[in-house]
Amino acid sequence: MNKIILLSFISINSFLSSRADNTYPVSYSSYDYYEGGKLLLTKSDDKSKQVISFLIKPGWLGESDVIYSWKGIKKINAKGSIQGVRILDAYSLHSMILAVWIDKQDLFVALIDSATNVKSTSLVNFSYTDSEPLNSEWIGELSQGEYLFQINNSLYQCSIDKNQQLKINLISRDVVVTIPLNNNNYHRRQFVYLTGKDGWYIVNFHDTYGNNKESARIQVSEDINLIPLNDKIGILSSSQNSGISLFQIVDKYKGILSSSWLESPKDRISIQEQNNKPEISFLKNIGNDYYLYITDIQNLKNRRNWKEISLPSGYIEPYGFNNLENKKVILFRNGMITIDDNGNIHSSDFIPLGELFNAKPRVGKFNGYLVLSTSSASLILKENKHELWFINLFLANTGKIIIPSVLFILIIVFIQLYRHQKRFLNTILDLPSSGIVFIINKDGSLLRANDSGKTFLGITEKVPLKKIFQYYCILEHTKPLNELVNRALAMKDTIIQKINIIHENESKEWYCTVMPLTSITGRYRGLILTAIDITEELEKKRLSNWAQLAHDMQTNLSTIRLNAEQLEVVATDNNFDRRKKIIHQVGLLIQRVRDIVTVGRSDSIERQVVNAAAICIEARVEFDETLFPDVEFDLRILNFNVSCDKPKMIRALRNAIENGIRSLNGKPGRIKIACWSDAKYAFFSITDSGVGMDEVTKKKMLTPYFTTSKNFGGTGIGTMIMQHVVQLHGGELLINSNPGEGTEIIFCIPNYSSLRMTKKENES
Repeated sequence: MNKIILLSFISINSFLSSRADNTYPVSYSSYDYYEGGKLLLTKSDDKSKQVISFLIKPGWLGESDVIYSWKGIKKINAKGSIQGVRILDAYSLHSMILAVWIDKQDLFVALIDSATNVKSTSLVNFSYTDSEPLNSEWIGELSQGEYLFQINNSLYQCSIDKNQQLKINLISRDVVVTIPLNNNNYHRRQFVYLTGKDGWYIVNFHDTYGNNKESARIQVSEDINLIPLNDKIGILSSSQNSGISLFQIVDKYKGILSSSWLESPKDRISIQEQNNKPEISFLKNIGNDYYLYITDIQNLKNRRNWKEISLPSGYIEPYGFNNLENKKVILFRNGMITIDDNGNIHSSDFIPLGELFNAKPRVGKFNGYLVLSTSSASLILKENKHELWFINLFLANTGKIIIPSVLFILIIVFIQLYRHQKRFLNTILDLPSSGIVFIINKDGSLLRANDSGKTFLGITEKVPLKKIFQYYCILEHTKPLNELVNRALAMKDTIIQKINIIHENESKEWYCTVMPLTSITGRYRGLILTAIDITEELEKKRLSNWAQLAHDMQTNLSTIRLNAEQLEVVATDNNFDRRKKIIHQVGLLIQRVRDIVTVGRSDSIERQVVNAAAICIEARVEFDETLFPDVEFDLRILNFNVSCDKPKMIRALRNAIENGIRSLNGKPGRIKIACWSDAKYAFFSITDSGVGMDEVTKKKMLTPYFTTSKNFGGTGIGTMIMQHVVQLHGGELLINSNPGEGTEIIFCIPNYSSLRMTKKENES
């Protein structure tokens, strides 16, 4: 224990003494930097998946560009080759790259392997003049062996066959911008491109089979971003030096679905699909600080539903947004911030990007590294994880002030909790209606007792407290309480129990509750015992149930009398139905009497091996369909033998069926009767489609005489009989119910018949 305390002290001291700069889950540090060229990272096709790096360095003063390659990320043992060409742009494949280059005024696409050897080339059908500037960009991969690239305003598709031969097809001219769609069909991928000029553009949906669909004509500014939104496309545009942007969603067949204005320039906005709808993130600066706001299309005009994230201070001149797998990367002139999908800041690092790059870099991820690159420079950043970043953040922000404050508050809280517990115990002791109350410490000594408790134990003013509780339990009627206290001290847990106490030749029922007492640190201090005499209350409930039973019998007798009089006066074909009703009412009276006898009879059962399906059928037959026309009975029974008291089980099932019918509240419904078994138990199930029960009602259901159907003839005796019969069989009564979903009552009893059969089979 002393070693643990010493180590904890050393750890806390080191945190307090160090600079708290690692205050986020990760940070990024410079791993390598390549100036004067574009870096491309690939992986080999073999099982090793070895990293292969390419660096394209432009030539000086008209000299040819140089292509370097090496294994790994660090530039070691690099191989270089001069192809006598000027490379406009390149794209990384598996262990190879595709390059667009100029060779003697002609444009080519070349496939170059890891040894910088040219595997194949293909001429690009593109005409230009010496005065015309040339810009080339690889758009990305469409499907296996299919790639898109653009030269000025001409869009091309590059295909690579099995022999690594290239084929170039012109798709369209006057193309402004292009992007592939996130289509699940990898072999028939779609891409979208815009054609037009002077602010008016056509949105084209195109697939790898050459099918083209002009879906919409839009009017936007010249600065455009396309965002793939599953099978739709998002178009984000803004004018130069404008503080607002237009965001439109276009469907291939329906055209423009929505248009929204965003209060931020395009390069400060990030849009990506989350849960099948666009999530919009944008930067706003207030004074010298930047804030990130996250919302969706539906809440654009409802600022109260925007999620606001205050970014770390000190950053200047945003370079833009990049969505990268499960994080957002925000670049500034002097650093970088990453944010995860939940809107939490993941890293914050000050990096002089404005000095390292002469243009805004693109961001990519490779093998856990972040790669920032332009045509003239590349920076590789290594991710460093900080497992205890939250401690650094806490100490850096408020630790030195908060820790003493928290300690002071905790002391105050502990004092208040102690006083509150003391006041609570005093209140319970002083309540006149709380019955008997004893407070006993963990050693079993009686610390305090209310007046009723002292009277019960026979303690006078001359008898001192704080002795073992057993010391005060001399009288015979106090023995049950002493046993309960000893059991509670051993268990150190809550106990709720009803006990019978005989005092002065009078038997009384007491409802006892034992609750453990703990200190403010959670240590066991003892217990508090409360006991309430519920004899009078139980007698009232019994009288009430007898009155209800008499009322039910009177109703049944009235029905019998009425039907009998009609049989006597009128001789019609309906007399058969009336006789059935009379028999049913007489049966109900007999069942009521049997229920009372069942509750009061001694705890004995007469087991016999009977068919479980027959038990269910006999319980079902007691409910005539003519008397319950709105109730549908559904039998799901299996034939198997069970050892039980057949009459008692039928009576228990019949009471469960009656409860189910009452839960229908007179409305049409269904009662399902089922039985099944396993190796040890037999199960009988009654399921209704009634109103169901909440958790509170389920807990009260097994309380004696509890009922929720007083308006429909319920007395609570039926549930007592079910519980009584199951307990006699050594089983368990299970209740499954939810409000509005009905109730299932399961009788689970040991199947001794099955056990005997298994034993005989094993012996044989």
